[in-house]
Amino acid sequence: MTRFHGQVGWRLAVVLFPAAAVAQTTPSFTKDIAPIMYSRCATCHRPGEVAPMSLMSYTEVRPWVRAIKAKVVSRQMPPWHAEGEVGKWHNDRRLTQAEIDTIAAWVDAGAPRGDDSSLPPPPQFAAGWNHPSGRPPDLIIEAPELKVPADGETPWQNVYVKLPFQGDVWVEGAQVLPGQRGVVHHIVVTSTTLPADATIDDEGRLTLPSGDGARRQRTGAVGNIPGGFGSFSAAWEPGVDVANSFGPEIGERISGTHLVFNIHYQANGRATTDKSRVGLWLQKNPVKYSATGPGVGVGSETFIFNGRELAGRYSAQVTQDILPPGTQTVPNIPAYDDNFRLTQIFPIRQDMELFSIQPHMHVRGRSIRYTAVFPDGREEELLNVPHYDFNWQIVYQYAKRVTLPAGTTIRVDATWDNSTKNKYNPSPEKEVLWGEQSWDEMLSPTLRGVVRLESPVTPTLPSTF
Repeated sequence: MTRFHGQVGWRLAVVLFPAAAVAQTTPSFTKDIAPIMYSRCATCHRPGEVAPMSLMSYTEVRPWVRAIKAKVVSRQMPPWHAEGEVGKWHNDRRLTQAEIDTIAAWVDAGAPRGDDSSLPPPPQFAAGWNHPSGRPPDLIIEAPELKVPADGETPWQNVYVKLPFQGDVWVEGAQVLPGQRGVVHHIVVTSTTLPADATIDDEGRLTLPSGDGARRQRTGAVGNIPGGFGSFSAAWEPGVDVANSFGPEIGERISGTHLVFNIHYQANGRATTDKSRVGLWLQKNPVKYSATGPGVGVGSETFIFNGRELAGRYSAQVTQDILPPGTQTVPNIPAYDDNFRLTQIFPIRQDMELFSIQPHMHVRGRSIRYTAVFPDGREEELLNVPHYDFNWQIVYQYAKRVTLPAGTTIRVDATWDNSTKNKYNPSPEKEVLWGEQSWDEMLSPTLRGVVRLESPVTPTLPSTF
């Protein structure tokens, strides 16, 4: 009898113990899932942001659990398209395998809520802004309200806004916010100095005394902005919905008299208006490194097509009518071409440390890879995006900056898919031109570097602070 009872007790323990273990390890929303949502998803998935639904509470998450599992298991969310080991990118959005497994197990277990006492406090964000600190900008500068037509092509527009301070200001971060994301193709904000007798109308249009400037600044490309690129530049494109933050030792200098909002609208069938803004976070610590604007320290590019260098001056960014005399666009993409290839090469003219890379193509863009060829012949892959997505144009920030000595060459190898296999392709039967519209194509491989200053600079805050 004693032996019999012992066997029953042992068997009961075997049956009950696994159930208890499972009950103890089943993830809950409050303890296990909310921390992942807050750290990985809340930037976009909160009220008023770009994502179609908020994921800030159990009530908001529960209807979407199956879709969430499918998206994270397939690694479609959070969006991240660069290859590279964990730790290479400062702003890496990818979930760990443990996080993916936790979400999958939670959904499979019926998505239990859990004990509310385990719920961590939600992250705090300034409404509309996404700085890592959660703070609102120290300064917000608005562009004038502009009209966007219902259809047709809209040229690039340069809109000027007078700076609300005098003298140089150093910023630690900046973010551009479009007023109407659905009609904005891009916004690039730079600083410039205008002549004292220049005039600006209520829509920010510039008229220069020469008379020629008014036309040029209405439709000119970024490179035609008076004064060119300064050291300051901030931008928005689809997917770029976080502040570009440099950290405590790096500053981006704003100097001049005005900001220039270079804006490109894409009509979507409904006439509307847009009022875009740029938010600035001032650098209050000593500046040891100065951030360079896109293209600063970079020499003239060359292109390789079908294995041969294109002789002369070429561009893969804008239409022929915008280009300066003597420059032409690279060869067009043929209809139904599913593997159009183009290589862009440009030299680094000054020593710098590479801070970030942002690829930019349009809807037929398929892949892009950056390689540094150093003066000693050594090569290093800087970025590889095998599956480019126009809807998520990510600024990839290095966790450890890459030193690029003067004389380094950057090689950018890009491919496009103009076939019926590309679900975003509006017209595979058409030859694709190079230009500003989303149905045109473009190659704009932006690099941002920092340069060490000879001695640290103590920023001077504007008088309003």
